[in-house]
Amino acid sequence: MLIGAVALFAVIGGSPTLRTTRPVAASQISHADDRVSNVVGWVQGLADGLILPTDVTERLSGQDPKAAKIVSSVWSALSPYRGSPRLPAALTWIEGLADGLISPSDVTGRLRMQHPALEKIVMTAWSGLPSTGWSESLE
Repeated sequence: MLIGAVALFAVIGGSPTLRTTRPVAASQISHADDRVSNVVGWVQGLADGLILPTDVTERLSGQDPKAAKIVSSVWSALSPYRGSPRLPAALTWIEGLADGLISPSDVTGRLRMQHPALEKIVMTAWSGLPSTGWSESLE
């Protein structure tokens, strides 16, 4: 059965190779966009309780001090929503800003109409970053 599966996979055009993935240390990431995702991932990890603030101050600051400062800044700005069901929404807005999928005017326009307090938190977190954006601040 295993031989048949390998043969079928080979006919389809793939090669049966074993692939393993390993997390990349923040200091090894070369592209700014990857580093932005890394920062957003650290903040999401804090929000989900998967990592501790001490992980940021000890581990991340040793690997990438600039990213650690940005993570700490964003996490601090989100403090009013920690433990709130609105925290995931705030993170989504911040991630949209970081990815360039939405502009700050989307936040100050649309989000302000929907939830003014959340808009202030998102913009506070965003304003903790350099005005040129996440990518440039991490280079």
